[in-house]
Amino acid sequence: MGSPQCYVKINNAVVANNWKICGKQSDPTQNLQCCADGDFCLSNGLCQYSHSELGASGYYAGGCTSQDYRDSSCPQLCNSQGKKDVVFDSRQRVWSCCGGDASSPPRCDAPTNDNFGAPGTNQLITIYQAGVGMVTSPVSNATDQNRTGPGPPPPPSSAVAPPTVTTPTSTTPHVVVVTKNPTPGDNASTRISAALAGGVGAGAAVAVLLISGILFFLWRRKSKAKKRSPRGPIPPSASSTGKTSFTRSGSRVRAFRAMAHVRPDEIRAKVIRHEMSPESVMVAELAAGDEGTRREGERRMSGIQEMEAAGAVRKEEEGGKGS
Repeated sequence: MGSPQCYVKINNAVVANNWKICGKQSDPTQNLQCCADGDFCLSNGLCQYSHSELGASGYYAGGCTSQDYRDSSCPQLCNSQGKKDVVFDSRQRVWSCCGGDASSPPRCDAPTNDNFGAPGTNQLITIYQAGVGMVTSPVSNATDQNRTGPGPPPPPSSAVAPPTVTTPTSTTPHVVVVTKNPTPGDNASTRISAALAGGVGAGAAVAVLLISGILFFLWRRKSKAKKRSPRGPIPPSASSTGKTSFTRSGSRVRAFRAMAHVRPDEIRAKVIRHEMSPESVMVAELAAGDEGTRREGERRMSGIQEMEAAGAVRKEEEGGKGS
């Protein structure tokens, strides 16, 4: 028995085509969904291309074996359009018919307003491969497209590896296992992520060690500076010496500055002055060479001489009165 005849509804007219059924008929009266030979039959009445086509999204509405197109196996999708291609709007979460006619490619970059609800592309389940057999794993290679702008052009057939199909040779019902081949980009992104994580970890460790070394160096230098800094003697307090004590503040600085302006001969003369008689002080001041002190000494010497002369006169007068 040959393959059942498939039909599709285009421009509201049912036409026969060479599509293949999605499954196996249990009896000749059973109607089934149809997709193009080799394409994948999805669980929501859609079909998925096994090849690329210019302007297409990778999905289209399927047909069926019912000649009047009234059976429940017939997807009532895009029946008024000239092409059955559809595209998923990831923003509105709806499917739209791409439109077009048999003589032109589908316009999935600017679809029509003929919309219908169905699961997104990442939720579609492949149940069969038309003309081949049953599929036991989901297949979804096409990407979502937004109606607000054109989607990416379909990749060339050499760039996308087709799913691997394994067909058993026994007489049991055909079971087709479809697996998705890994793309080189997946492995490359995994290697890049691992290398990036390792580089970030190594860089953080180096930064921590560098900061720790800088802090330790600053601490050591500060400690050495404290050990090397001399501590001058603290002047005695006023209670122990009876003299005014100088603190480490401005009083001590001012005292040292005042002492710096005193000449050594002045200090020597002032010290000797407290330990000598008035005459000796005068002589010491004259020897010191201080002009002001010399004049003061001369004045004092003149006074002493006058006092001695007056004393002598007074004694003579007192002696004369006595005689």
